[in-house]
Amino acid sequence: MVVMSGLSYWVQGFRCFPWLALNFYFKDGLGVDLATLQLVQYSANLPMVAKPIYGLVTDSVYIGDAHRLPYISLGVLLQAFSWGSIALLPFSRLNISALMALILLSNLGASITEVASDALLAECSKKCKIQSSSGVLQSLAFMALALGGIMGNLWGGIILEKTRPTVMFLNFVFLLLLQLFVSSTTDERSLNLPSPGPSVPLLKQPISKITENQPSSTPILSLLTEPIPKITKTELPQSLSILEKPFLKTVEKHPVHPVPNATLTLIKNPMSETIKKQFSDLKRAIKDPSISRPLSWAVASTAIVPILSGTLFYFQTEYLKVGASKIGLSKVIGQALVLTMTVLYNQFLRGVPVRGLVFAVQILYAASFLFDLVLVKQLNLRLGISNEAHVLWISALGEAISQFKILPFTVFLANQCPLGLEGSLLAFFMSALCLASIFSGYVGVVLASFMGVSSNGYGSLPVAIGLQFFAALVPLLWISYVPSSKILLKKRGVGRKVGR
Repeated sequence: MVVMSGLSYWVQGFRCFPWLALNFYFKDGLGVDLATLQLVQYSANLPMVAKPIYGLVTDSVYIGDAHRLPYISLGVLLQAFSWGSIALLPFSRLNISALMALILLSNLGASITEVASDALLAECSKKCKIQSSSGVLQSLAFMALALGGIMGNLWGGIILEKTRPTVMFLNFVFLLLLQLFVSSTTDERSLNLPSPGPSVPLLKQPISKITENQPSSTPILSLLTEPIPKITKTELPQSLSILEKPFLKTVEKHPVHPVPNATLTLIKNPMSETIKKQFSDLKRAIKDPSISRPLSWAVASTAIVPILSGTLFYFQTEYLKVGASKIGLSKVIGQALVLTMTVLYNQFLRGVPVRGLVFAVQILYAASFLFDLVLVKQLNLRLGISNEAHVLWISALGEAISQFKILPFTVFLANQCPLGLEGSLLAFFMSALCLASIFSGYVGVVLASFMGVSSNGYGSLPVAIGLQFFAALVPLLWISYVPSSKILLKKRGVGRKVGR
């Protein structure tokens, strides 16, 4: 379980390796402008919006005896095909449309893998029942994610200055094939995950396996495993009605015998009813104020802030002439800071009330935009800080804060979600965050265009960054939506509330 989850989250973090190369591939190879680059960056995340659907499917539909690892393998396979195609297809046949199609397919695979991995981790967390270590597994997964980001950006920045982006794409494909081998050769039953609920179908299980978990008084299963004795006419009770006797005569002529080592396909409910019930349970869970209020706050706090990532990327690389290795190293430092923050959270901050922690992190998140303002106004040079040093350390700190602010909500939802909805609820949360991020990215493109910011002029960029700062403070007006209690690990059913 540790190897499986650790590798899965590490590879998720390592996805920055090909994406760093892809950004320069678009800028230098295809010559796209900053607005187009940012549109590509955020439009590529559209498959992530459908994560609740993937969560419902992984929660409800079993492939053989498993419903997590097969989906991880499927997602990894889609990613390997996409990045391999980008690397191997001739450059003359690749345009923005073709690249977007392959990138969307890659992110579809990544989203399926993430949903299955999150659900697998949540199930294992519930199975462990560690009351005093709430969120430990999620924190460790976050650390693996950050470690993958550190290594991906570090190697990416160094390799990108010495080789072509397509070589980096192929290297990532080899890593995906390693993950595919691990996930496809691991037996999910060996993980001892909690048994599925009554609404989850059991597909193609041996009769002996089904009956060993059933009470001996279950009549229908006993008929399947025990031979039906032959009934003779002399054994017929005289009290049987005229309609019953012909039926038993038929049984006499055609006795039923069990098939040795038979495999029974037993579906407790039709697939449509199973998914419908899962969807109904998910709706009830989302309507629970103890879940809906913090979830809505997290999503709104992301959507309300316009993002200018593409603009700042062009400003740093084109205007300030910061090299690819420095950009990659900056992201390495950012991931290292995320890792450090996660360790500190795991050791010291898990006992802090959620509302107080989120309030402090949001203040820091708003302040991080002022770091960009200092760089754009070149105030760092007056303080004796070079542009490279500012990008490496101070900008990296801002990026780390923006990533860390998600962790408290992830831990809270993972511990408070109803049993059987681990994949669905966490997928819904990540999908909502993704949709909010896409929206904020589009708004950022509109804002940059409206302010006249382009690769030919960045005069209005400080004003746009100032708007980002004030927008990040607005969610504090409804901070009461975030629970003031500490995060506790509880076993919950749908509809139960957690004290706020």
